[in-house]
Amino acid sequence: LLTGTRTAGATVLGLGAGVEAEFQNDDRMNWDNERGDRGDLALNQKERVRNLGVFTQARVEPTPTLAILAGLRYDAFRFKATDQFLADGADDSGTQTLRAVSPSLGMVLEVGDGVELFGSLATAFETPTTTELANRPDGAGGFNPELDPTRALTVEGGVRARAGTSWSMEATLFRNDLKDELVPFEVPSSPGRTFYRNAGESSHQGWEVTAEGRPRDGLWMRVAYTRVDARFDAYEVDGTVFSGNRIPGLSPHRVDGRVVAERGPAFIEVRGLYQDAIPVNDANTAESPSAFIGDVRAGLQDVAMGSVTLSPFLAVANVLDRRYNTSVVVNAFGSRYFEPGPGRTFQVGLGVSFGG
Repeated sequence: LLTGTRTAGATVLGLGAGVEAEFQNDDRMNWDNERGDRGDLALNQKERVRNLGVFTQARVEPTPTLAILAGLRYDAFRFKATDQFLADGADDSGTQTLRAVSPSLGMVLEVGDGVELFGSLATAFETPTTTELANRPDGAGGFNPELDPTRALTVEGGVRARAGTSWSMEATLFRNDLKDELVPFEVPSSPGRTFYRNAGESSHQGWEVTAEGRPRDGLWMRVAYTRVDARFDAYEVDGTVFSGNRIPGLSPHRVDGRVVAERGPAFIEVRGLYQDAIPVNDANTAESPSAFIGDVRAGLQDVAMGSVTLSPFLAVANVLDRRYNTSVVVNAFGSRYFEPGPGRTFQVGLGVSFGG
């Protein structure tokens, strides 16, 4: 990584450039699942991944209140699979090379005391992982030749503001257009195993507002609201059209709040999380219900006992004992979409440090 800064009058120019190289070697072996027991060997292959990334970024500050950033990145990924399981009569060895150039442009403008506007336009490139490439619905070895990388174009803008040292706020509008977004699914012949396919085109748009501050000494609070409208724009599987449907696995509304009160060594923290109903399949025929979960944590911090410092605490998760799902399995076979969360849970702990 190389960086440098130059000044010409009131203009400040910063330049940076770098190179990244990554290497990954895996020896993958899969066995059939015989009702929880290991069955016959189904896959045995060596996987090698090589990545070279070259990037550069420039930051120009023509005035003390305006900064413009521009970046450019080139990535090349080479995936190689060497099939070592030839008992099935097929050699599924092969290579795939994925390349992309990703430019970006951003701006930050200070418009008042503690208030700034920001905006950016960026592209992104994300390859499938080796696990996503190796899990093929047809059971063959090698890498899935039908799985393409995801490419994205993201536009966002917003405002940040501070009120002295006590309060801060940020509001952001965003839109993310994706091509070949990876969508997980299962098949009847391998229930519980996740495979992937590309959606033609999809979009994520919405806004996020975050505020945090200290209304008084010993009291801190933060609240964040996120609204996401994520939909398939062009997506069809085996003649079934899902275009216009919501993308499964994403909650359209999410509110997360925390309040922490401290007095001397004592503290109490309350957190609340609300998530709207989450669609769980491409057809949007099932969803995980909305839920509100509250957690409470209280204790003492750094209580000196001679040369020993103690920090005891008591935590109660899901204090209202609500029924909810911690996560969902998108497009699960047999409608096994839901992974329920635990009820009210208690935890007692003690931190101990020695020697001051």
